[in-house]
Amino acid sequence: MTGWATGPASSPRIELLVAGHPRDVIVERQQRLDVAQNYGPAARDAGFYISLRGIAPSDSAALDEFLASVEVRADGVPLRSTASASRARRTITTLNIVGRQIGRVFGKRQDKAHADADFEQYVERPTRLAQQHGRELQAAHDATAKIRPNDILVFVTARNEMARIPYFLDFYRKMGVAHFLFVDNDSSDGLIDYLKLQPDCSVWHTKASYKASNFGVHWMNYLLGQFGVGHWCLTLDPDEFLVFPYCEDRNLHELVQFLDSEQRDHLFCILLDMYSDHRVSETIYSTGQNPLDVACFFDGVGYVQRENASFGETYVQGGPRRRIFFRENPSKAPAINKTPLVKWGPNYNYLSSTHMLSPRSANPPHPHDHLAPSGCLLHFKFLSLMAEKAKEEIERKEHYDDSIEYKNYHSVISQSRDMLFFEKSVRFKNSRQLCSLGFMTTGQWF
Repeated sequence: MTGWATGPASSPRIELLVAGHPRDVIVERQQRLDVAQNYGPAARDAGFYISLRGIAPSDSAALDEFLASVEVRADGVPLRSTASASRARRTITTLNIVGRQIGRVFGKRQDKAHADADFEQYVERPTRLAQQHGRELQAAHDATAKIRPNDILVFVTARNEMARIPYFLDFYRKMGVAHFLFVDNDSSDGLIDYLKLQPDCSVWHTKASYKASNFGVHWMNYLLGQFGVGHWCLTLDPDEFLVFPYCEDRNLHELVQFLDSEQRDHLFCILLDMYSDHRVSETIYSTGQNPLDVACFFDGVGYVQRENASFGETYVQGGPRRRIFFRENPSKAPAINKTPLVKWGPNYNYLSSTHMLSPRSANPPHPHDHLAPSGCLLHFKFLSLMAEKAKEEIERKEHYDDSIEYKNYHSVISQSRDMLFFEKSVRFKNSRQLCSLGFMTTGQWF
């Protein structure tokens, strides 16, 4: 039937007209999870969307003209939407793209129970849990009064990482980070005392369960909500080092200025596991050393992805963890897609480490009409430090899925099967190399 489509039995008849002409459409009963953020609390009553896939043009100018001519009716009555934004702006805001255009025109319908459930699960509950677990943090050294409005901030949860932290701080200071906010999860290696001596570091201590805090996510969300709103924030592990296009010559401020100019609020990254051409147990690292000096290789092949996996993110697996440590069950290998750099906003929350973020709009790697810059996190987990770390984490049982990842590490290392280097290993050179290999993109940044 031309010009209209029907959703579930309880839905009204929906009509879409473009310049007065009816068009075939598909009603999609899907609750976007950032509805209230984009449209205001009143929009939480919204219950359906109309797919414009294959109907809306991809050219920006043509899209504006198209949207200006769109009319949507429910049972013959023109729909009224939130008045805070034009129809064109409202629709463009809801474009949720991961490699292809999926446009939806927002229609208002009473489905409050469904909308409220999503808002509770992905906005209110994470915020409430962040506040609850934030009470577990005791300030050991609070220098946050030094934070200035345009400062770029780094947020880290760490335990017994004293060997890594000196170079970590030096690396990100040179990149343009102004302040570091640490949660120390009861370290015994002197880490907290070292951080107290750093003028650009604030540190909170807790003996609470890392697992119970959603593996540190609630602690990070709490600090991000307290100190990160309005700032570009990097949420990292101590073994993660950001590489982005032109990073050899440009700093983080130049990157975020470009992202701001494109109205982007996040940078998508691939986590590249780095290793040496020796066994992991023989890859000796010294405090303060550049980890690239001892682990400069990564897998050049063997990566898989699923687009729009669950929340707008691109779910990626690969590298030596999938190839070696999860060889028997590669589908269980850790995700290596991350969104570590975010311009934090009110009610933003990480949901699953930095793999998934609420609002949903902060997950897709690229906008609908062009590629955005993306980055890589060089991940230096596979140093000789790993053997002792794996034993400790197996005993603590504080990691995901009963610490299965660390059990796999321990098994491979203890059986002397920890040679990760193979014929498809690639030596890291620079950001241009990662762009040419397709691990990251420059977008329209020149």
